[in-house]
Amino acid sequence: MLVLRLQLSLWLALASVAAPFSSAAEAVNSRDAATDLAGKLEEARRLHLTDSTRSRQLSEEALALARERGDRKNEATALVELAISLRRQNQNRTATHLMDQALAIIETLGDRALLRRAVKEAGHTYWAFADNATAIAHFQRALQLAEEDKDIAAQSDAHAGLGVTANDLRDTARANQHMKRALELAEQVGEPSRIAKYASNRGNALLGEKDYDGARRLFERSLAIFRELNQRTDADDSRLNLARVDLAEGKLESAERTLREILPARRKLRGRIKLTTTLVELADVLRLRGKYDEALGFLQEASGYVQELASPMKITVLDAFATLYESQKDYPAAIAMLRKRQEEALKQYGEAAQTRAAEYRETFAAEQREAEIERLQQTEKIRSHELRANEAVMARQAAELHASQARVDQARTTRFALAVGLGAGLLTLGAFVTMLRIKLRAERRIHAETLVAKEAAEQADRVKTRFLGIASHDIRGPLGNIVNLTASLRTDTGSKDIQEERCDMIGSEAQRVISLVEDLITTAALEAGKLELRLAPLDLAETTRATIESLRWQAVAKRQTIVFPDPEAGAGKLNGDAARLHQVIANLLSNAIKFSPPGETINLWMERTASHVRLSIRDRGAGISERDIARLFAPFERLATHPTAGESSHGLGLSIAQEITNQHGGTIHVDSKPGEGATFTVELPAH
Repeated sequence: MLVLRLQLSLWLALASVAAPFSSAAEAVNSRDAATDLAGKLEEARRLHLTDSTRSRQLSEEALALARERGDRKNEATALVELAISLRRQNQNRTATHLMDQALAIIETLGDRALLRRAVKEAGHTYWAFADNATAIAHFQRALQLAEEDKDIAAQSDAHAGLGVTANDLRDTARANQHMKRALELAEQVGEPSRIAKYASNRGNALLGEKDYDGARRLFERSLAIFRELNQRTDADDSRLNLARVDLAEGKLESAERTLREILPARRKLRGRIKLTTTLVELADVLRLRGKYDEALGFLQEASGYVQELASPMKITVLDAFATLYESQKDYPAAIAMLRKRQEEALKQYGEAAQTRAAEYRETFAAEQREAEIERLQQTEKIRSHELRANEAVMARQAAELHASQARVDQARTTRFALAVGLGAGLLTLGAFVTMLRIKLRAERRIHAETLVAKEAAEQADRVKTRFLGIASHDIRGPLGNIVNLTASLRTDTGSKDIQEERCDMIGSEAQRVISLVEDLITTAALEAGKLELRLAPLDLAETTRATIESLRWQAVAKRQTIVFPDPEAGAGKLNGDAARLHQVIANLLSNAIKFSPPGETINLWMERTASHVRLSIRDRGAGISERDIARLFAPFERLATHPTAGESSHGLGLSIAQEITNQHGGTIHVDSKPGEGATFTVELPAH
C-alpha cells in the first residue's frame, strides 16, 4: 500500500512538471501554424504574375489550413488568392464562383481593407469571364469604398478597372476619362510601378482614339520606369505597345524589329497569354509586309498555346487566321476560320447562361422541397388541432356526466334518475353532433386544400404547355434557317460578300435562339417563386451604355440610330442586380428596335428625383392601343402590332422586365397612342 502511494505521488509530481511544457508546445505549434498560413498566402500573392501554378498550389494549401483552424478571415483571403491564380490560368468560371464565396464571408467580417481588395479583384475576374455588366458593378463598388475610406491608391485601381471595361465595350471616351483619372491618382500616391502601369493603360486609350503621339509619350514613360525598376516583363509590355503605335503609323519595319526582340523573353515565361499576344501581333506585321508563310507559322504556334483555353484570346487567334487567308485570297480557308470563330464566340457566350440555368434549377428544386415540407407541416398541425379539440369535447362530456351521476346519487329518487337518464341521452346526442361537425369541417378543409393543389397542378401544366408551344414554334424557325444557310454555304460557291452575309445571318439566328432560351429559363424561375437578386451599388447609366453596345448591331441592321445623352454625374446611382437590370433594359430596347421602322431614331434618357431614378425608352413604331396596353405585361401575349422587319416576338420580354423591376421595388409605365410610337419608363428607388 505504501508503495502504491509513493508511485501515485511521483506520477502527479511528474505530470505537474510536464504540464507547462505541454501547454508551451501547443502554443508554439499554434504560432507556427499561423506563421505557415501567412507565409503561404504572401508567397501565393507574390507568384501570381510569374508562376500561377505554384501560386494556385500555395493558395489551396492555405485554404485547407484556414478551414482546419476555423480562421474565416484567412479562408476568405485564400479564396481570393486562389481565384486570382485560376484567372491567370484562364479558368474564369471557377474563379468567379470562388470570388462570390470569398465576398460572402468578407461581408460578415467588417474588414474594409480586405473587402476593397476582394471587390476590385472580383471586377477583374468577371471582366476576364466577359461579364462586363457584373464587372462594372464591382468596380463601381470598389470606387465607392475607396472614396469613403479616402484610399487614393484604391481609387486609382478602381478607375483603372472601369477604364479597361469601358475600352472592352468600345466606349473610348469613357475609357480615356477613367484611365486619365487613374493615372492622376497614381501620381498622387507616388508609387513608380503604379504610375508606369497606369501610364500604359492611358496610352492604350489614346491609341484607341488615334492620338499616336500622346500614346507614344506615355508608353515611353512607362518603359523608362520599368527599366529603372528592373521589371523586364513589364518593360517588354511597354515595348509591345510601342510596336502597336509603329504599326498604326505604318512603320512596319520598326514594329517587326521590336516584336522579334521581345519574342525570346516571352517564350521563357510560364504563362502563355503574353506570348500568344506577341505572336499574333508579329504575324499581323508580317502579313502587312507580304511575308505570309512566316506569319502563318507564328499563328500556328499561337494556336497551339490557346487550343485548350476558353478565352477571348482564342477568338483573337482565329480572327488573325481569317485575315491572313483573306490577304492570300484563300477565301474558303478564311470562311472556315470565321465559322470556327463564330462557334467559339457562341460557346463562350453560352457559359454564363448555362451557369445561370443551373442556379435556377437548383433554386427551383429547393423551393419545391420547402413547399412540400411546409404542406406536410400544415397538414400535421391541422390533425393535431382536431385531435386536441376532440379530447377537450370528450373531457367536458365526462365531467358533465360525472356531475349528473353525483346528483342521481344524492337525490335517490326516481324523478332525478329519469332526469339524469334524459341528460345522459342528450349529452350522447350532443357528443355525436359535435363529432359530426368536426368531421365535416375537416372534410371541407381537406376538400379546399385538394382544390388548391389541383388548381396549382393545372396551372403548372398550362405553363408547361405554353413553354412547349413557344419552344416548338419559335425555336424551330431560326434552327431551320441555320440548317438551310449552312447547307447553302457548303454547296454554293457564290461571291465573298454573299458568303459573309450568310455567315452573319447564321450568327443572328443563333443569337435569337440563345435569347429565347434565356427568357424561357428566367420565366420558369419567376413562375417557381421569387427570383434571387444580387444587390450591390451600381450606376444605371453605365449598365444602359453596356446594353446599348450589346444590341447596336440589331439597330445597324435596320439603319436605326440609338441616342442616349450622358445624364448628370451620379444620376444613375442605385442598389440593384446589374445582370438583371441589363436584362430589363435589353428587353425594352430590343422591342423598340423591332417595332420601329428602318431608318428611325430610338431615344433613351435618364432623370433623377429625390427618391427615384427614371430611365425612358421611346420608339417610333405604330403605337399601342388601349386594349393592348391592358394586357401588355402578361406572359405569352402577342399584340395587334407586329415587328417592322418580320422579327420574332415570343411575348415574354415585357413580362420578365416587369417582374424583375417589381422585385427591385420599382415600376414600369407605358405612354402610347396608335400612330405615335411608345415610351416605356422604368422607375427604380435611388441609392
